[in-house]
Amino acid sequence: MWCLAGEPEWLDDPFVLRRDGGRLIGRGSCDMKGYVAAVLAAVPELVGMELSAPVHIALSYDEEAGCRGVPHMIAALPDLCALPLGCIVGEPTGLVPVLAHKGKAALRLVAEGRSGHSSRPDQGDNAIHALLPALSVARTQAEALREGPQDDRFAPPYSSLQIGTVQGGQALNIIPDHAEANMEARAIAGVDPKTLLAPVMAALGPGVRGEWLSTYPALSLEADHPLAALAAHISGHEPLGAVSFGTEAGLFQQAGVASVICGPGDIARAHRPEEYLTEDELAGAIAMVLALGRHLAS
Repeated sequence: MWCLAGEPEWLDDPFVLRRDGGRLIGRGSCDMKGYVAAVLAAVPELVGMELSAPVHIALSYDEEAGCRGVPHMIAALPDLCALPLGCIVGEPTGLVPVLAHKGKAALRLVAEGRSGHSSRPDQGDNAIHALLPALSVARTQAEALREGPQDDRFAPPYSSLQIGTVQGGQALNIIPDHAEANMEARAIAGVDPKTLLAPVMAALGPGVRGEWLSTYPALSLEADHPLAALAAHISGHEPLGAVSFGTEAGLFQQAGVASVICGPGDIARAHRPEEYLTEDELAGAIAMVLALGRHLAS
């Protein structure tokens, strides 16, 4: 989990659960510690059921930093258990099964130059200037993607690219000897997100290097897949085609484990001050997990 919580709008300690009416307030309560709590709360009843197949609880780390933790667990799966029949990722969807999400790749560009006084640019090497060709290509690529392959399940319906941060320089009259830019690409299903940043990588000049920060593939589960029907049955909701945020589900699918996203809460509350999950939503998530147990027991 990405657990920074420095926003001044928090009314109390964001890392201590607080009840306000029917709301359970705290950093990560909606995304997605609430789902984890629901699954763990259901364990005693699951243990008492005669399940026809085991239910595995998989807890990862660094999901918000680009799904960097779960690949280690996926790589270890063959030594831990038989290949799972399916995976339910509990990101907040209002307990509505979601069948697809975009993939993502994040890239850092680092430029090294030579410092000096700005009155003598001939004696220095401006690191910020060195970044400009690649940044210009990134902007051109972002515009071009609007006219690229379309998938109306997503909003927007095309792959996207954005420059998120640019940093460099010490003072106006000092030639910057170091500069960095972070950017990301989000890809519709069927598109490798790294390929969207390939033109940027090709535009790197002398003294500039690219570092991949993270990457994960898109999720795309067929509407007639048995897992989609199972998720609809245990959640009580018909599946939704797609969401634009990313999850670990694409990595599980890439590893051969059919996956769906279905968890309590609303993504609009995540990563915000006073993030919350309602008690009713938490109870609904527990009921969904127990419905899965009853399905396996029957």
